[in-house]
Amino acid sequence: MTFSAQNLRYCHGCRKSKNACVCSLLRPLDIPKICTAFWVHPKELDRARSTSWLTHKVIAQSLYLIEGVDEIPQGNFALLFPSEDAQAWNQVSFDGVVVIDGTWDECRAMIRRSPTLSAMPKVALCNTYQGHYIARKAPWDGALCTMEALGHLYLEMGNVNAQTLLDVVEALNQRELSFKKLNKSPAM
Repeated sequence: MTFSAQNLRYCHGCRKSKNACVCSLLRPLDIPKICTAFWVHPKELDRARSTSWLTHKVIAQSLYLIEGVDEIPQGNFALLFPSEDAQAWNQVSFDGVVVIDGTWDECRAMIRRSPTLSAMPKVALCNTYQGHYIARKAPWDGALCTMEALGHLYLEMGNVNAQTLLDVVEALNQRELSFKKLNKSPAM
């Protein structure tokens, strides 16, 4: 299902259909000492199973920027993106993290198109984690959704409250499983 701002069946808080609203799960989380900015592919705005918007709603004072519309913030930012040239986050000095969101192919293209993103140091998590978000199929074993990646990053950085992000992923999974189970029940 795709989100549409004009369709009254959608919640504008979480961008899910009103009967699947998850706003009650999205409790504000303060991440002190680091700015979080989301740089989002325009197609991601219509994807109801995207976690970047939900993560933005949880992380207090985060920026939600759309490629081709908004400018990437200037400053001492690092790009959270797993790649061969990424360094462990604790090996790089930065005051803010940019997370790009789209399909993996879209994300790689966004980096190529943006001199600002290309120039940012790429950082990765220090540990390897298994992705658990079930609403969107991971392209490879160990791929994380946006919410999981930031949850693990901030936990590694010592913010124990970031467990909230991983808890939201688990709650989203439970809702997805309930929805699937409800839709598979035999007709009476």
